[in-house]
Amino acid sequence: MEKLNIALVDDCPTDLFVLSRHLNETGNFNLVLVAMNGADFMTKLEREKPDIDLLLIDLRMPILNGIETIKILTKSKISFKILLISHAFYSSALNELQENGIRNYCRKSITTILATIPLVMKGTSIYKDLDQLKNWEELSHDKALKGQDEGYWRNDLSPTDLKIIRLLAKGKNAKEIAAVLGYEASSIEKYRTNLLKTLELKNACHLVSWGFTHGLMNGTDVFC
Repeated sequence: MEKLNIALVDDCPTDLFVLSRHLNETGNFNLVLVAMNGADFMTKLEREKPDIDLLLIDLRMPILNGIETIKILTKSKISFKILLISHAFYSSALNELQENGIRNYCRKSITTILATIPLVMKGTSIYKDLDQLKNWEELSHDKALKGQDEGYWRNDLSPTDLKIIRLLAKGKNAKEIAAVLGYEASSIEKYRTNLLKTLELKNACHLVSWGFTHGLMNGTDVFC
C-alpha cells in the first residue's frame, strides 16, 4: 500500500504531537507538512509546494481557522482531500463546510481519524446516518469537549488576565486599567509582569501582539 502524504494543521502542541506520533506509527502516512494555524499552512504551502494527498486541519485556531482556510483552498485549484477535525461537534462548522462543497468533518480522536481517512480518500460519505452526528453532539455536551478545542494556553490565564490584555490593546495604561477593573495600579503592573513571565514575552507591545495572534481580540474590538 502506497503511503499517503499528510499535511497536519493544529494550534495545540499536545494534539499536534499526539496526532503526528500516531500517524507516523501506523506506517501508512508521510507527514510532509506541519503548521500551527491556517495562515502558517498557506505560507508553507506556497513556499514549499509539498505533494499532499490529505489535509488534516483543526477547526478552532487563531489568525486563520480551519473553516476560513478551507474557504480559501476551495477557491484555488487544489488536488488534495480535506478533513476538518475538532474535539467537540459544531453544527455551524458542518453547515459552512457543506456550503463550500465539503462534508468531511470528524472528531479529533486518532481512532476516528484513522477510520475516516479511507472514506475521505474514496470520496465516500463519512456518516451513514445522522445518528452518528447526534451521538457526537451529545458526547460533546456530556464530556465538555468544547473546552479541549480552546487554546492550550487559556488554562494558564485568568479572566482578569484576559481583560488586562484586551484593555492594553485599547491603549490604556496601568492606571486606566486599574480604574476600569477596580484595582490599584500597582496590582495591574504585577498582573502584567506575571503575564509576560508566564507567556515568555518581552513587553506590553509584545503582549498585545500575542493577544491579536491568538484571537483574543480583533480590530473591531479595539478600534470601535
